[in-house]
Amino acid sequence: EYYYLISSLPELTAGEEFQSHPYDVFHTFVREELSSSDYTSFRRCFLLNDVSNLVEILENPNGIDQRSWNTPCCFDRTELEESLQDTDNLPTFMADFIWDFRNEKRLYPQLKAKDELLRRMMDAVDAGSAEGLSGFTRDYLIFEAHLRNMTTALSFREAGSSYTQHVIDFDHFSRQIAASSAVDFGLGGELGLMSALPEAFEGLENPLDAEKAVVKTRWDWLDEQVD
Repeated sequence: EYYYLISSLPELTAGEEFQSHPYDVFHTFVREELSSSDYTSFRRCFLLNDVSNLVEILENPNGIDQRSWNTPCCFDRTELEESLQDTDNLPTFMADFIWDFRNEKRLYPQLKAKDELLRRMMDAVDAGSAEGLSGFTRDYLIFEAHLRNMTTALSFREAGSSYTQHVIDFDHFSRQIAASSAVDFGLGGELGLMSALPEAFEGLENPLDAEKAVVKTRWDWLDEQVD
């Protein structure tokens, strides 16, 4: 009985060959299965990471540490570095930001460069003016931006710190988070799938519990989209 029990358990490895989330395998699979247009839309779901990567490159022209590179992303490192010379392949909000950054022009001087680019991106996404970002991709980016704003505010609030300047307030939902000190940020029923998060962060003793609540919210949102 002991033998059968052990043989039925998954193989556990502690070496570097173990991947908790084999994204590369998944990426290869979807690239072969999706149409060209669907694959492009799939990649654009990761533009939030490209925002961080682009700013890292601009602020560190002599090279960045690989550990600073965020994945998964829409543009790989080579594509993004080459696009600095020819921005035609980049979304307009990225191309405009590169031009303004090099000319020391700021639309939101109160924000860090990374937050400014994120604000520009979400302004375009929310207005529906970001090319190639519509349907599921647009909905996902807005949801993820809301979720990040929510968890940022909850984390700072739990630590007793101000969070207003850390929220990317590109729409009503986000501006309400930045402006309100209420438990539910005055959003009430608008919180939807995020309604359990304020309680998950309150009196936080184990950060893992909060992270589990965030992950569950993401999966609940995806399940809702499938339905």
